[in-house]
Amino acid sequence: MPVDKVKHFLAGVLIFTFCFILGSNHWFSMVMVIIAGVGKEVYDYYHPQQHTVEVLDLLATIAGGIVVCLGLLLI
Repeated sequence: MPVDKVKHFLAGVLIFTFCFILGSNHWFSMVMVIIAGVGKEVYDYYHPQQHTVEVLDLLATIAGGIVVCLGLLLI
């Protein structure tokens, strides 16, 4: 797995965890992960000189949030 996708995955994990620790429920935390992932890709779209838009980056970010969410739901 490329390092970039790992970074996106870890970002999803951290965003979900941070929101959840601050008292948000699972759904809100997951929405925040999605907003952050989409926001990053929108940023990339408007800065094509340094960034490229990749759906797999968004999916990696969301996957990080899902892993933590499912882990918490199974506890």
